[in-house]
This record gives sequence, C-alpha cells and structure tokens, in this order.
Amino acid sequence: MLLPFMESGLRRPVGCTLWATDATPTAAGATQTTVAPELAQVLFACAEQRGEHVRLDWSGLELPSERQSAHAAEIDQLIDALPWHITASYSFKETYHIDLQEAKALVREVKALVETGSHTSCRQVVFCDSCVCVGAFNKGRSSSFRLNQIIRSAIPCYLVGDMCIALTWDSTGSNPADHPSRGACLPPSKSLPGWAKRWFPGTPRGRWGLELFAGSCRLTSAFRALGLPVLTPVEISMGFDVMSDLVDQLILTDEMGWIWSSPPCCSFSPLRHLDKYGPLRPKGHPEGDSSTFEVWLGNRLWLRSLYLVKLAWTKGAFCVLSIP
Repeated sequence: MLLPFMESGLRRPVGCTLWATDATPTAAGATQTTVAPELAQVLFACAEQRGEHVRLDWSGLELPSERQSAHAAEIDQLIDALPWHITASYSFKETYHIDLQEAKALVREVKALVETGSHTSCRQVVFCDSCVCVGAFNKGRSSSFRLNQIIRSAIPCYLVGDMCIALTWDSTGSNPADHPSRGACLPPSKSLPGWAKRWFPGTPRGRWGLELFAGSCRLTSAFRALGLPVLTPVEISMGFDVMSDLVDQLILTDEMGWIWSSPPCCSFSPLRHLDKYGPLRPKGHPEGDSSTFEVWLGNRLWLRSLYLVKLAWTKGAFCVLSIP
C-alpha cells in the first residue's frame, strides 16, 4: 500500500547529528553526537549502500558475503573519539533474539526522530554493530518473517519524516550505545585520529606549509609574498634532500598545515615513448624497467612522495600530490 509513495531524494542533505544504537536480548540503548556537515558527508559516503541477504541464525563468527562492507578501523577510531551522550537506556518487556532486539531499537530511534521533528527531511547516519540489521535494513527486506515485520514498521516514519537512514556497521567495542544498553555510563572520549582533526576547529592543527620537490620554489615564494607561513622548501639543488629524515620530523610536528608534493616526471612523460630505444614505461607496465637508473630513481622518488603525503595526511594536514 505504501509503495507508490516511496521515493528517493538525491538532493536531501545529510544530517549533522549521528546516532548509534545497540541492544542485548533484554535491553537496549542509544546515543547521539553532532559533527561538522563536511564530516557527516564523508561518513554518509562510508555507509553501507547495497545491503545483504542475512540470517537470524548467524552466530556472529561468520562474515557476510563480499556485497557488504566490513567495518573500517578508521571509522571505529573516530567513533571512540567523538563526544557522545546517552539518549535512551531501557529494558524490553520480553526477551527475543538479539538481532530482532537490535532492529527494534533502531526502529524506536527512527520513530523518536520523526516525533521530535528536529531531524526530518534529511539522510541520517546511524551506527550499528549488528551486521544482520545493517544488511537487512539497507537491502530493505529479509528472509526472516519476524525481521521483515520490524523493517516494514519503519516505512511510515520514513514517509512522514521525509527521511532515510544510512546504516554503518561498526565494531562492538567501538559502539557507544553498547554501554547504555547494559546500564553503564559512557567512557571518556579518546584522542581524535589525525585524518579527522581538520573537521574540529577546537583541536590543534597545523599552520605551516611545506613544498616538496620545489624546483624554482614558485609556490613557496607566492605564499611568502602573501605573508603566509611556509617552511624552507625541500629541493635537492638547494641542498635539502627529500630523502632526509628531517623531512619526516617536520611533517610529524603538530604545526604542519599543508604539504605540496610534485615529484619529477621526466621518466613518466609520454614524450619518452619516442625515445630511440623505446618507451621507458611501456603501456601496461607503468613501473618500467628498474635496471635503468632513470626509471629506478623516478620510482624511488614517487614512492617517497606517496609515503610523505600519507604521513602528512595521518597528522591531519591538507595534501596536494602532483601525479607524474
């Protein structure tokens, strides 16, 4: 009956409030927190999209098929660092299978969102440590009749609230709702992972820039002309080798705000296909022949550039990488 009214709003914004639910066979709990809109967009992109054919008799030891994404360690680290607060902690009147209780807890929070009216007309990111619920809700159905009933009971809420939920599978140890579902208080938040610091203005972040493989140092000169802080550029012709451990130490400081890396592209250039003895990097073999010194050096500098950019990214710095 409700199928003709179902639609998907691709322009519907992602809600800035994150929710997490959890349940045991006898009790359940829920928590919430607020993040920046840009981070909410990133988390929505990490949510499960396709769903999974699930079974209630899963023991939790077996993994679902490759259709459903496993929980990511980076997401768990972020969840551990966010300032959650408890919104619900209650006991069920009857004891049922834990996955049915997880589904009931999730639907209860969806109904609460619609009743308050503060999080409607949006796409809502929700964390859940039940792969059965994540798979069934994102797929929209289940082979379990009892689970199907619970999933369908949320459809009127989606319609009235003009909303949809984006479930993300997290680990049980990181799910903040695990504590209120057992009548416990929330533990203190852990430190933010480096990649997420840019979305939290109150946390320390870098201010200085660093140009790698600077060449004529035009970028560094432009920043200095504007009075913006930038470190001494890394350029071998100026006596600053990119292979130096000092570069690693500079990036690992909390003062690093951005890094620009533009490794040499000599051996990567398509014009080298016109060389007398053939291309240095034939089609389908981009790493080339490492026995050639020029190719070996190009590969070494490229791998070093990737390592330094990844190192800066883990410290929360903005990174620009020029691909040869």
